[in-house]
Amino acid sequence: MSTPQLFVSPVDRQIVLEGTGITARFEAGVPRPLRKSMINTAIAQGILKHDPNIDLAALTPQAVLDDDEDLADDGIQRAIAELVSGGNPDDFSKSGKPHVKSIERVLCRDITAGERDAAWAEFEAE
Repeated sequence: MSTPQLFVSPVDRQIVLEGTGITARFEAGVPRPLRKSMINTAIAQGILKHDPNIDLAALTPQAVLDDDEDLADDGIQRAIAELVSGGNPDDFSKSGKPHVKSIERVLCRDITAGERDAAWAEFEAE
């Protein structure tokens, strides 16, 4: 029996295989196997093939590492920026506002519509 390919994320993240409800949760820096059906989705969302020679800290966005008061939105603006750069129209409402569930998928935690609205207003102002 062969050893399964392992994958790793530089940040805590949950990957969702659209239309199936199948998820894979990644803890930052902890290698784990993936179903074959999830590999392309995971790689598209920033998951890497595990290589012990890769310095994950060097790949981690500084905003995730900073313990800065400027990050009072707890990463919601960063998640919004990631959704905007991803360009998936399913992540946004008809008015252009990101869906709460889409932000939660990136953050791997629940947020409120109020938190989304505040972060979205700040994001648009920048």
